Amino acid sequence: MRWLAPLAALTLLLAACGSSKKSSSTTTSSSGGSVTTAGSSGGSANKATGSPITIGFINQEGDPTASYEDWHSGADAAIGYINNELGGIGGHPIAYKFCATKAAAGGDTCANQMVDAKVPMVMGGYVFNTGPMLPLLKSAAIPYISGAGLISADFASDGNHYFLHGGSLGTFLGVVSYLKSSGIKSLAILHSDAPPGVLAAQVVQKGLANVKTQLVPIPATSADMTPIVSSISGQPDAVLLLQGAPLCGSVMKTIADLGYKAQVIVTPGCVAQDVVKVAGKGAEGVMYLSSTTPFSATTDPDIKLLNDSLAKYTSKQPSARAVEGFALVLAIRDIITKAGGASATAATINTTVKNSKNVKQRLAGPYSCNPPPLAKTPAVCNDSVEIWQLKGGASSPVAGGKIFHGADAAG
Repeated sequence: MRWLAPLAALTLLLAACGSSKKSSSTTTSSSGGSVTTAGSSGGSANKATGSPITIGFINQEGDPTASYEDWHSGADAAIGYINNELGGIGGHPIAYKFCATKAAAGGDTCANQMVDAKVPMVMGGYVFNTGPMLPLLKSAAIPYISGAGLISADFASDGNHYFLHGGSLGTFLGVVSYLKSSGIKSLAILHSDAPPGVLAAQVVQKGLANVKTQLVPIPATSADMTPIVSSISGQPDAVLLLQGAPLCGSVMKTIADLGYKAQVIVTPGCVAQDVVKVAGKGAEGVMYLSSTTPFSATTDPDIKLLNDSLAKYTSKQPSARAVEGFALVLAIRDIITKAGGASATAATINTTVKNSKNVKQRLAGPYSCNPPPLAKTPAVCNDSVEIWQLKGGASSPVAGGKIFHGADAAG
């Protein structure tokens, strides 16, 4: 598992690509958290009217270093859609007991709230503080289901937590897998000079032993990207940008302004609307890898559904993390249904996920936890990513829509 520590470092780089604010209708519960039933207004094509099925929900919010309210908005939109238009789960609406955690604290507090509430499972958004949280949930036999693991503790499976999207693991290894298949001979890696960026660049370089690579660090204090981008030697076949927002917008703009013709590949956060606006013409034609359908793929029917649900049930704007929250809630509905619906327990939910094989899900590739795609990280049930290209403000799949798998690069 020599690649696990650098992978976790890159995860932090990918996740720390901005934050957003959210408002929702919540009621305070007796355990100090909140219980939310989203979607109390809007369409009523098949509204759930039974007693609610309440699950736990933990997400990192209100943290000045990294806050992910947009993930929460995506979850709210999905619950609104499910409860008002799909009949919930067998006529029972989904509700969640919510607890906000911070990057450096709060994981144990939130876990204890979930244990006290006796929820049958916990849904995880973007959570950096899972280290103290996961053992507490395991001791109570409450399964934890999330989209993407974010720290090393997430990848060390204990048979009680699972990640259903390719996420950071798929993105990291997918970059290597794609570049290996692309036939490039030279690559410039522009990366954050913080430890996560340095480690990520070194691991990508090591994974591409037959490609001539050059590493170009980007200091966090940089105001002018011209001298940094100008230090790229020659005209490489591709430029891989391992730098989060907002700096990646300025870097993309400078690459275009200086006349580099290389194919630019960025992390998903660098195609956010505000970043693309900064990049200008530098964002046109950039490629990026994503484990979920990008929100800019506006012709995709599930993205249209997300956008409609966000407008109807949250009034929030689409984003990459909103897609992840929306997708995971839809997958969890299917899991709970298979586990017994309103009669589902922590044990039946855990068994359902643990025994999953090639389960299709909307807005993401199929997941399998039995066996997992990467034997070294059995908590990660999905290693698939797709490469997309941004043109004219919209994204479309490239490489014939080929799915790249982290297992191909992990060895």
